[in-house]
Amino acid sequence: MAVLLLDLEKACDRVNWAFVMTTLRQMGFGDCFCRWVKILYSYSTAAVMVNGRCSDEFTLSRSLRQGCPIAPLLFVLQREVLINSIRMNTSIKGLKIAPDKECRVKALADDLFAVCENRRDSLEALKRCLAIYAEYSEAAVNWEKSVFFLPAAQQLQVNWGTNRVEAGKAERFLGIMVALDDCSSSQGLILQERVKSRITEWGEARHLSLIGRALAINVSAFALLWFVAKVRNIPAEALKEIKRVARVFLWKPYAKPGEGCIAKVAWETLCLSREEGGLGLIDPQTQNRILLCQWILKAIETDQEADWVLLAEGILKREWGLDRSEDVWIAITTEAFMGKRIKSRLWKEILQAWRVLRPNLRVPPISKQQILAQHLFDNPRIRPLEGISLSAKKGQGRFGYKWIQRGVATIHDIWDEETNQWKTANELKGKLGQLPEQEERLWNIKEAVPQEWKQLLGPSGVSPPGTWYCAEDPEN
Repeated sequence: MAVLLLDLEKACDRVNWAFVMTTLRQMGFGDCFCRWVKILYSYSTAAVMVNGRCSDEFTLSRSLRQGCPIAPLLFVLQREVLINSIRMNTSIKGLKIAPDKECRVKALADDLFAVCENRRDSLEALKRCLAIYAEYSEAAVNWEKSVFFLPAAQQLQVNWGTNRVEAGKAERFLGIMVALDDCSSSQGLILQERVKSRITEWGEARHLSLIGRALAINVSAFALLWFVAKVRNIPAEALKEIKRVARVFLWKPYAKPGEGCIAKVAWETLCLSREEGGLGLIDPQTQNRILLCQWILKAIETDQEADWVLLAEGILKREWGLDRSEDVWIAITTEAFMGKRIKSRLWKEILQAWRVLRPNLRVPPISKQQILAQHLFDNPRIRPLEGISLSAKKGQGRFGYKWIQRGVATIHDIWDEETNQWKTANELKGKLGQLPEQEERLWNIKEAVPQEWKQLLGPSGVSPPGTWYCAEDPEN
């Protein structure tokens, strides 16, 4: 599989207006709107200044003006033509993220990210899409500035003049260092140098009070970290240096380069709110963990099958030996699966942050659908007669881990909605296979379910007044 980071020459400057207008009409924008856009761009002029002398004005026939409020939207719309052509081209064999779905291309503004098999026919199909788009939009790929990633043992099956990112080296993409191996140390060095440079720009900051300097650290210096912190764990060495630089600026802003200072208050206290006696400083390590954890929360809460969610499910499903992809987000709430090492560096860092800051996502169910979604294992509300919740940990007499792997993880998995009755052990045997003591363990689970839940699940069970329901569109 080859990963290509494609660079488009002067992406905004080369946009053809006729192509933009045709795209708008094909996408269903009305004649009135198209006329407005045409008026805004048809009478644009420019002049060139050479050695202090300005040329005569001339009429522009292409380019989207940077700074124009609608320019980014127009650029994205016309770029969608290229993206859709690549997505729909079955000759391009992309990264398989689901049984019936492939990821071939992603784009953010003028940055293009393509993934396809390292085969000549697949790569040539990708280039044809780019060539057709370039012919009509006047865009051009700068192959010399474009790069690709490929395992060391393989060679790219085509020669387009692109540069290869070798093992041990990294390429910057959307402000983040990307490499075949670990590049966290180089990313950490870049971040700490950027923070140092930003703090140095403030000088001695004699016009700022202590609270003012703390605010400057938060909104000016630390703000440089958060974009990278969303997808990368900042190394401990970089965090230590970043805190040191911030501490010196806070307590001794007039210090010379390399000079230390004596902190008058502990860092943990400074990170408390002002009401609690602190300065409201943002702790980079804690914020880094929070931003990483947000990926899990987004995946759990989303109803859409985004490519990154499908990819995450595929990775974690394989690592944890699960039969169903949707059980990944159940396993992620249990300590038994969280304690298992995984190979994916990104998800290893995300799960490490999740273990530290894992929120309590369990709320008392009040409707039938919420009860059906309840986890069977490590759920404090489902307790056998002994009063201890059914554990998903491995061990003598414990079965939760294996049952989750086989796809029996929620009440919905053991409840028949058509008959409004519990499923029998024979009905679950297709999933559980030859696992031992199925009938007895299923009986124990049923007995552990709270009586009020059983009443709501039963044939006469009705959700309480005020319950909200989500109606599904039959066409989708």
